[in-house]
Amino acid sequence: MLLTTTQNDIAERFFLNFKTGSEISREKYPDSTRKKNVGIVSSLLSKFKKNGWIETRNELISKVNKKGTKYKQKIPHYRLNLNFFFDYSKEKGVKFNEEEKKFLEFVFSYKNIREGVVNYEGNLIEGLKYVLRQLTTKIFTGALHSFGLFQDAYIKEDPENIQRKILNSLKNIEKKIYVVIGESNKLKQFGDIELIKL
Repeated sequence: MLLTTTQNDIAERFFLNFKTGSEISREKYPDSTRKKNVGIVSSLLSKFKKNGWIETRNELISKVNKKGTKYKQKIPHYRLNLNFFFDYSKEKGVKFNEEEKKFLEFVFSYKNIREGVVNYEGNLIEGLKYVLRQLTTKIFTGALHSFGLFQDAYIKEDPENIQRKILNSLKNIEKKIYVVIGESNKLKQFGDIELIKL
């Protein structure tokens, strides 16, 4: 995802929270005479949508019409999903499967994780790579246990066997991430994690 500094700033704002194009325009260009989307925000949002990089959530917004009557209207709000990162990874020769994508999307559903990406000095991809580099085994295993990614599939199996499968899946995700961020020689040792008594 090659973006100019201005485009990257707009992308980061869409990555952080669900927002409308108008909200981003007002944040980025508070002195603009346009009440709605500024052109660059609108065109970038259209590009993100076309690439499948946007998730949409409708929010009820209170409004007042010209006669002073209050009413509520559903307004679509947009947020960058991780598809831009998965596309970038594919260009690097790394393809995440659907379970792995769901897991990473779950990890990045937390606002503080997304803030870590945006607060990094650099572009959005570099910020994502930085945060992925910082994620510890504890965060990954904790997130997996919370997410219950594999519980339904292995519900009848022995708990230790389930944990082995979870750790194997973690190893696969970790290997792919380290290839993408260019540090495959610094793999953490998930294999050294002791199985927890469930």
